[in-house]
Amino acid sequence: LSCSEDSAETFDEVQSSSVVLDWSLESPDISVKGIVLEYSPPIGKPRSGTVLDAHISSIIINDTLAATEYTLFITAVLEDGTSHNISTKRLSSSPAPPVFESAETSSTEATISFFPPAHDAGDVSYAIEYHPIDKPEYANFVESRAPLFKIRGLDPLTAYRLKIQSVYRNTRSDERIDVVFTTKGEGEAITVRTLPPNFGALLSQGKVCNSRESPLIAAKEIESMPSTHILIKSSAEAETRSNEFPFRVVTTPAFEEEDDEEEETTTTTVRPSRASLAISSLLDKAVTSRSVVTPTTTEKSTVEEEIEEETTVGIVTTTTTKAVETTTRAMGANPIIHFQSIIPLNRRQNLELSSISSSIPSGFPEPAHVYLSMTEDRMLKLDWEITEGTVCDSFIVNYTLLTVDQPKTLQSTTNDQWVQMKMYSDHTMDISVFCMLAGAASKLWWAHRVADLSKPSTPSNLRLISSFTDEFYVSTLTLDVDLTPTHDFSLYKLVIYYSDGKKPTDQNVLEVDKPGPIVIEKLEATKWYSISVKNVSIELGLESGSISIRELTPPIISSQLYPGQISSTSINMNFDESDPEQGKFDSYELTFTGNAKNITKKLGLNAARSFTFTKLIPGKTYNFELYTVFEGRRSRAVTANVTTYPLKVNKLFPVVGRDYVVLFWDIENFADNDVRFRVAYVGTSNSGHQSSSTVVLKNKNTYKFDKLPGDTYYTFTCTVIMGMGASEAESESEMITISIGMPPRSAPSVQRHGTRELAVQFDNDPSIFSEQNGEVDNFAVILTEKRDLGGDDYDLRSWFEVKDDEVWSAYRASASDYNPFRGNRKKSSTFIVGADDCVQRRLDETYCNGMLHANTDYYVKVRAYTKEGVAMETDWVSVAGSVGEDGDEEKEKDRRLPCHMYLNGCPRKSSSHNSSFFQPLLTLLGFFVPRRRIR
Repeated sequence: LSCSEDSAETFDEVQSSSVVLDWSLESPDISVKGIVLEYSPPIGKPRSGTVLDAHISSIIINDTLAATEYTLFITAVLEDGTSHNISTKRLSSSPAPPVFESAETSSTEATISFFPPAHDAGDVSYAIEYHPIDKPEYANFVESRAPLFKIRGLDPLTAYRLKIQSVYRNTRSDERIDVVFTTKGEGEAITVRTLPPNFGALLSQGKVCNSRESPLIAAKEIESMPSTHILIKSSAEAETRSNEFPFRVVTTPAFEEEDDEEEETTTTTVRPSRASLAISSLLDKAVTSRSVVTPTTTEKSTVEEEIEEETTVGIVTTTTTKAVETTTRAMGANPIIHFQSIIPLNRRQNLELSSISSSIPSGFPEPAHVYLSMTEDRMLKLDWEITEGTVCDSFIVNYTLLTVDQPKTLQSTTNDQWVQMKMYSDHTMDISVFCMLAGAASKLWWAHRVADLSKPSTPSNLRLISSFTDEFYVSTLTLDVDLTPTHDFSLYKLVIYYSDGKKPTDQNVLEVDKPGPIVIEKLEATKWYSISVKNVSIELGLESGSISIRELTPPIISSQLYPGQISSTSINMNFDESDPEQGKFDSYELTFTGNAKNITKKLGLNAARSFTFTKLIPGKTYNFELYTVFEGRRSRAVTANVTTYPLKVNKLFPVVGRDYVVLFWDIENFADNDVRFRVAYVGTSNSGHQSSSTVVLKNKNTYKFDKLPGDTYYTFTCTVIMGMGASEAESESEMITISIGMPPRSAPSVQRHGTRELAVQFDNDPSIFSEQNGEVDNFAVILTEKRDLGGDDYDLRSWFEVKDDEVWSAYRASASDYNPFRGNRKKSSTFIVGADDCVQRRLDETYCNGMLHANTDYYVKVRAYTKEGVAMETDWVSVAGSVGEDGDEEKEKDRRLPCHMYLNGCPRKSSSHNSSFFQPLLTLLGFFVPRRRIR
């Protein structure tokens, strides 16, 4: 290498970056006081927020972050002090330059190596220019992504000038590599051997054949085979023995060691470790690109009949008496790799190589994973990791191309935990790696994988799921795409390119490595975006075809939607204007949902913005949504849920006891099931004590307040609530005031009156039936067989409703107008329960005093109803025990029962005595006279 010593020709390693901004085509025609420059990220000079002269229309921002996307805002300050946005741009800053490493030359070639910039993530390419130093008009231009390349066709003993710049998104670096190198003269040795001497001549010598004993083929035909591994027949003896058993011979060309010593070595390397790795990868590619064979003119190789059987691995190993290995040395970077061909085993062994991919070999554990990667020179690299404690002398890699017509298994050997081989594009490869220890395969570890080296399948049916522009005017597009059922996100990822415009570019890149929708965020509102999606292999970087779509982001909306006047049957809705300067849109849309139908109003920008909706249902929640519309795409919805006022409770119906009040009311609203009632009371005793309580009930029409002290006035209120959250609406409150007096001075008494009747005696006690709750209209005598079967209901059941029940619940026995104290001053009264036959039901009377069950316990209480609708009642009282058959029935002989209870109609009193006189006589004569028993 001969570099120029002129300081002007050396490379300066100071890295710098800049952004060039021009807004001359967007400058306003009005008078401008100044220009404000703002950008993000805010790193650069001049600083973000700098005010520029009004005549400036372009600027260079220096000292920016290298290879970074900048968002720049140009704002004009007008004469009146207001601001006007001139332009918003997204530009990429220039990348850092590459770092020169070395240049290795021969008479007609030069191998150039350099380091990529530190920020390179695979998205930086390089613009290369070279020409004779005295003839710039002969310049050649090349663009590449590889940091190691070879220039061929140079003139010997000529000085060339080389210039290299980094390129990031069509933006070149501010600095560049600028060096001068000189080629060698004719016959001078090169520094690094990329191929063995006379490599081309070796390929034209010797006889070759494939592993299936096909006819001999010429060496030049081998290059078109899917594999680059050749079997050599080294002698006639070997050819004869090949017909007896399958074998393989590994031979490599022999070279004189003196050649290496005589070669002139002239190397200039800035970073040897990096250069050795890079250049050695070129050598690997050269070694693996075609098979190395032994010329027939060299020493013969004798094949011995020594076969080491390892059927579980599928390898037949033979030994040769003499095999000279050729090692390609590139500063110790690469392992020694031998590529060999596997010949199918004898049929008697009944072992197929394909069985390795379908099952675990006998005695082997679960296989480890084989990792794939692609080198810079498009070679396939295999990596694996052995378990801790496993010792291996070397590794044998078997790989089979499964997608060819006649699958062939090939083999390579390496001393390291990785190997490089040819990239078999568009094929599926079965890979097995075995650990070799002391000449045999170790059963403690192995690795296996079936690798698909074809291009990934192209996604299909790219579609928009939703679009949204939030209150900060930032848009989001949510997309979905169909993938094949076998798509594995651990091996493949989706790469999304999107940009504003008609065609997608790599201006913005998004990677998706998990199932689910594709969400593209931080977009501008009311802009068309072109989006393309590719399926990319994570390990190898193979890309599928792309599928594209173009979508519009929704407009912004800044309006507020709010209700005006609300009644039980109408709602007035209003909204204010969205600022058109904050975002463009064409019209408004107002939607109304309710009454089993939707109404949509399309409104112009200057249309009225107040509407009244009538004929609505009381207590129902209605949904209103407001949108702005641009080119048919709606903005996000501004919503308002408004509930019409529910109908109030018409009246409260209280039942007042000794220390409790049960409230009843009717549900008037049927808009939906979510009807709530807030029931409360405030109590004030005659001594001035205050008490209160509040409950909220849902879908109920009764509630019982208990443990209330007496001698107190209570005011009860009931309010209807409908709707939820901010849309909640309340009706007017219904109230009633009642009084609970002092403890009662008397209680009803109950006595049996025959087998089917009860006598209930009660007083007109003012401590129970207080006149402060209103004038008493009627009294109800209430019976039940069990106290837990009702009795607190305001409206009671009748005898007709309970007579067929096995156990009678509470019912009213007295008539609806029963009041024994009306028009007289008596203080006590008796009511006989069960005195009516109730044969026919009267249309003008709901209740009937029907007969009771004989020998049954009953509970009784008395309730008074006032004309104001207040009910006041006593506690339950009861009488227990059964009626005796002898004593009680004798007492009933003089009591006349209803006529339908007698078999022969209503008897006369004398006939009853006569029948009892003749009964013993008839019995003595042999006649059976049944006794009447009434139950």
